[in-house]
Amino acid sequence: MTANLPPTERPGEVETRTRATGVAALLAAGALVAGIGTDSAGLAAGALVAGAWALAGPVYAFAFGQILFAAFAPDPTGLELAVAQVGLFGFLAVPANRWAPLRTVGAFVVASAGLVGVGAGVRDVTGELWPAALAVGAAVALVAYGLHRYELVVLDLVEADA
Repeated sequence: MTANLPPTERPGEVETRTRATGVAALLAAGALVAGIGTDSAGLAAGALVAGAWALAGPVYAFAFGQILFAAFAPDPTGLELAVAQVGLFGFLAVPANRWAPLRTVGAFVVASAGLVGVGAGVRDVTGELWPAALAVGAAVALVAYGLHRYELVVLDLVEADA
């Protein structure tokens, strides 16, 4: 009966709302404001992301920040897109740093930087946001398929061809 225990006392559970993720929330909110702009929409988006972190945790705040960025920044430059995405990906990197090995966190940071680069580059070339989202989605799908195939080989679940 571990369901009634606080998250820090549950076996295998990691508290996701720590001081480090609070700093990440403030940085992500600031990056979102910088990416959208300092007008009322940008400030509201930053406040809403910080509120989502406080109420639901970093993963939900990340997803909510992505939705807010797409809604409030319909025509961002590649730099604005990169700034907002780096801040939002920080939500996911900081909690992983508490339990994952350093190389896992490093791989996440490198992969996130690559995805941000793909999105910002496609946005600058095409001038629109939807091709950037499509390119990032395609890149994630290709990497996921590659990891799936790698896992099948490592676990010896693939029969060798004769």
